[in-house]
Amino acid sequence: MSIKIGSYNNGLYNLSIINDKLVNLNKINNQEKVSYLINYLDSYAYLYLKDGIQYIKIDQQDLKLDEGACHISYDQVNELIYVSFYGAGLLKVLKKNNSLWKISETISYGKNSHIHFAKYIDSQNVLAVCDLGLNKVLLYRVVNNKLELVNTYNFTNNEGPRHFIEHPTLPFIYVMNELNPSVTTLEISNNNLSLVNHIDLGKGSGSAIRMDKLGKFLYVAVRDSNEIIVFKILKKGLLEIVQKVQTYGDHPRDFNLVYNDKYLLVANMKSDNLTLFEIKEGKLNLLEKDFYFLAGCTII
Repeated sequence: MSIKIGSYNNGLYNLSIINDKLVNLNKINNQEKVSYLINYLDSYAYLYLKDGIQYIKIDQQDLKLDEGACHISYDQVNELIYVSFYGAGLLKVLKKNNSLWKISETISYGKNSHIHFAKYIDSQNVLAVCDLGLNKVLLYRVVNNKLELVNTYNFTNNEGPRHFIEHPTLPFIYVMNELNPSVTTLEISNNNLSLVNHIDLGKGSGSAIRMDKLGKFLYVAVRDSNEIIVFKILKKGLLEIVQKVQTYGDHPRDFNLVYNDKYLLVANMKSDNLTLFEIKEGKLNLLEKDFYFLAGCTII
């Protein structure tokens, strides 16, 4: 079993864990600023730069995106890819046509928008989009491969919604807010979002959010304070903080649960190191903190 990790400096890599140690770091390619990476069917897709221009690599295809993208996701229900553009405030929809991916739709959100994340929620048949700049989560139906806006949830305190994750069995999404680091729990039902709970995470800047496959524990990363915060997911979707740990590095840009939720791996982008934790009953136990990796920023 191998992990794939992207460097914001240069290259995409394979990495393994053997006997609770990070080993076998191998460079797959030399592409510049691999800024986001996802599983795609039996392969993977990722964002990168070439000659200062943004591209997305999907299988063997390199699709030019022009504007600087920050996130991608694959919708297996509608067989679409969504690309979020923070700086330009855009969402682009990619559709496969005659074996090639093409941009089929572009939505512009206007001045002050920063689209940071878009993901299709299979259980709800809806696409949810985080606009960090306009402080909103927007919901869309996909009708004939086109997006139709059905509802909007407005945050009120400039939280800056960055990423979210949905619960595997309960009708809740958990939003990681960047500007005022916090987690907002929203119930999703009948194309509507309603507030369940909101938990402030102190000083810093929110980055990534993950959940174990069973939906029992939620993990969030906060930059500047450089912490991973572990929540137990209670009945009715409520959260209880059960642990806070240091990442033993600077700027945890991304982390992920790997090897069937046995480990949690953190990429500390500014300190150029990876931190490995073992997961036991949801909580984290430090295994390794001095594994060098230049500008790590995305892990699958």
